Amino acid sequence: MQLCEKCCYFLDRRSSLANSLDGGSERCAAATPMGGGGCWEKMDINTIMNGSQNGFKGLIPMLRDYLNGMEDIDVYTRCSLASYFSLLSKRASGELMTWASWMRQFVACHPEYKQDSVVSGEVAYDLMWRYTQVITGQLEDSSILFKQKNNSSSDVTKAQTVAQNRLDGCDCNHD
Repeated sequence: MQLCEKCCYFLDRRSSLANSLDGGSERCAAATPMGGGGCWEKMDINTIMNGSQNGFKGLIPMLRDYLNGMEDIDVYTRCSLASYFSLLSKRASGELMTWASWMRQFVACHPEYKQDSVVSGEVAYDLMWRYTQVITGQLEDSSILFKQKNNSSSDVTKAQTVAQNRLDGCDCNHD
């Protein structure tokens, strides 16, 4: 219970993780998280997901490298994955709040909340109403979601369809 009550536990907690995921090191195979061996390192969620300057590469950069090596991923999928990776990266770094943190902050700052650990029906209703507004795009909240930027003036879906038609041998001149 004490772990859950700690503010920002998700961002501050450190877990043991192998600092080399290549699987080729015999030294790392014999090491254990508690017994040391030089391959295990205490890392926070930001380091695990985004990496560090002179240490672990990070899961998101590893995934990006892996996907860059694949030739059969279309542009639309790459853009979608880049967006998800960015969201995960920003959540791990603390730049964006998690939904749990956002909800706790909303409840704690609500004028009807009495700081007694009881969430009234009115507070719960307002929380769900605000949540619905945010996820449907009726209300922007930059603390939880970031606005997607598209530097291209073209329609990616249309461009993807045209490119796929060309690859499939279709000489379609649809606008």
